[in-house]
Amino acid sequence: MVEMVTRPYAAAFERHALANPDVLCLSADLTSSCEIDGFRDRHPERFLSMGMAEQNMMSFAGGLG
Repeated sequence: MVEMVTRPYAAAFERHALANPDVLCLSADLTSSCEIDGFRDRHPERFLSMGMAEQNMMSFAGGLG
């Protein structure tokens, strides 16, 4: 019997984020398409929605380091 794996990216990302408390999730208005809506709902303090502005999101991410 074949096991259906749903949302593998979301599951892997959440495991990584739970093991590394410094991980944040930035979204450029593709939250559902990138399967991270569950992470957003469970960890709102670690989720930042930057709107439909990918270039701005990358600049923001660069400033976090």
